[in-house]
Amino acid sequence: MNSLFPDNYFRIQAEIDEMLGHVDDLPPEEQSRSRLLRVRKGLIHVLCEVLPPIDDPKKQELYYWLERVATLIGIETLDIQEKAEVKRV
Repeated sequence: MNSLFPDNYFRIQAEIDEMLGHVDDLPPEEQSRSRLLRVRKGLIHVLCEVLPPIDDPKKQELYYWLERVATLIGIETLDIQEKAEVKRV
């Protein structure tokens, strides 16, 4: 075990990377949108799969914070997509 990380750190990081994926060959104008979509996918996973079984009074507040961040990312993703479509026209 590395003293900086718990035993399961690298295993969980590998699972996260597998779930979120990674695309290297995107044109620069698509990279930000791709990253935002991957971040949003991760937040949705946390909101729907990770948080619900946790029994803690602060869970609801954390859920609301993450939900708002996911909403902002969704709005930004749509804005980027609209700007890219306008450039193509």
